[in-house]
Formats: sequence, C-alpha cells, structure tokens
Amino acid sequence: MIYMASEFKALNPNQDLDRLWQESPVAELKPLLLDNQVYGSFEIIPGLTQIFSLNPSDDYEVDEHTITGWKLVYNTEKPLSTEYFSALSKLQPYVLDTKNDSILLRIPSIENIPSLLSDSKTN
Repeated sequence: MIYMASEFKALNPNQDLDRLWQESPVAELKPLLLDNQVYGSFEIIPGLTQIFSLNPSDDYEVDEHTITGWKLVYNTEKPLSTEYFSALSKLQPYVLDTKNDSILLRIPSIENIPSLLSDSKTN
C-alpha cells in the first residue's frame, strides 16, 4: 500500500512509521542529461510518501566518471531539476523520519514544489 499525504494524518506516529518504511517506495535512480552532462536523478512526487538516500554515491552502483552530480526532479510539462543535496536541505519540514542514511519524505501538495525548487532548471 502506498500512503498519500491525507492518509498520514491518521497514522499512529510510533507504530506506523515502521509500516511506512516498509511500504513506501524508494525513489528510483534515473539518468538525467542536462547541459551535456549526466546526472543521477530522483523524482519527487507530491502527496506520495517516498524514501530518499542521503548518500546516493554509496547506495547506488554508478560510474563516478560518468555521473556529474545528483539532481532532484519534479516532472511537469517542463520537468524541473535542482541540486539534490540542497533540495534535501529545503525538504527538512517534510521529513517524517531518518534511518540508515535514508529519509522518509512526504511533500503534501504540488503548491509546495516551486519554492522548494526555486533554483531549479527546466530540462
């Protein structure tokens, strides 16, 4: 089961955080070509509880000579991307829990995205 933002309010914080860790999807690593450079990217989906790595270089097998850096992506008609670690810093208010160098994250709505990706580039 995937939890949407509206469902989280009804959860018991102690017991159900473990369930969220077990049932929430891990953000999928995808390549992103931007300015003739390849980045490792992760898509953020508003309203969906997701797991993001705090150390993607350690958690994913990537060629460090190929991957230029890490990006957080929000897909709209024109996808937006921003530097991964600065985005995670801005996302602190939406972090539900931290465990094993990962965060459990839920952005409640699309309206929150523009301010979080204020330094973003259109892909």
